[in-house]
Amino acid sequence: MKFIQTVRDSIYNPSFYQTLNERTVGKSIRYFLLLSFVLALLSTVAIVPDIFAFLSPKTVDEIVQTYPSDLEIRIKEGKVSTNQQEPYVLPGGFDDDKANLLVIDTKTPLESTQFAEYSTHVLLKQDFAIVADDQGGRLIPLDAVKDFALSRAIIASWAEKFYPYLMPMAIGASLVLWLGLWIANLFTFIYLLLAALLVMLLGRMMKQKLSYKESYRVALYAVTLPLIIATLLGMFSIGMPFLTYTLLLLVVVYANLRNHTDTPPSTPVSNAAPVLPPVAATPSAVVTEAPSV
Repeated sequence: MKFIQTVRDSIYNPSFYQTLNERTVGKSIRYFLLLSFVLALLSTVAIVPDIFAFLSPKTVDEIVQTYPSDLEIRIKEGKVSTNQQEPYVLPGGFDDDKANLLVIDTKTPLESTQFAEYSTHVLLKQDFAIVADDQGGRLIPLDAVKDFALSRAIIASWAEKFYPYLMPMAIGASLVLWLGLWIANLFTFIYLLLAALLVMLLGRMMKQKLSYKESYRVALYAVTLPLIIATLLGMFSIGMPFLTYTLLLLVVVYANLRNHTDTPPSTPVSNAAPVLPPVAATPSAVVTEAPSV
């Protein structure tokens, strides 16, 4: 396949780089767009199994099971009530310094240190809730909340209605991820505008006179290797430092251009014998014989 061969040549093929002047910038950009497309697709394919596993009935059922089977919360006319002894503590959190996910305490008045002492993300009082935020906690009145009841059975019934949409959501999430990764790769265009200056400087150090346009065209191909490596590392949640990325690009440029020279074409020499201009013939002497006497 021609595209795969171009990828190989972009990584290392000095002869290929010597013929880049025959390629237009538009053709070089099309190659980079296709490369970005393929790499974004590969990254997405690597993550798709996790997306489909998360957006599956099994995962939804596991989430439903985290709700206590014996807890029912009711809100009527903006007032909270439960079927359990209070304060009711639901442990768990988001891997931070809080020990509990939810504490329900509708019996005691709120004290200034109560929210901190409960070490919870949400404290549910009789007519308001406090939700943890960067400033400590945010108070949310419940007087505008419509009457409803919450239990595991009710949540399970909601989940069943949600099942038919899981597959389309997983497909949509995969497409959005692929598009996002492709757009992220396209930001490399901006980076290459600056990288072309480094390529041009490196060319000067190697006694090669590259214009900015030529340097940009070289960079569009030389970025192939660092972009592939960065994509592979990204699949394992490993980032490539900006400096390493740039140095790798310049190494590719140096490896492919170090034997290239800007020797001007020589004038062909012909081995044929020179053709002399014709020489005008000189008039021959006319000898006349004297008449005999």
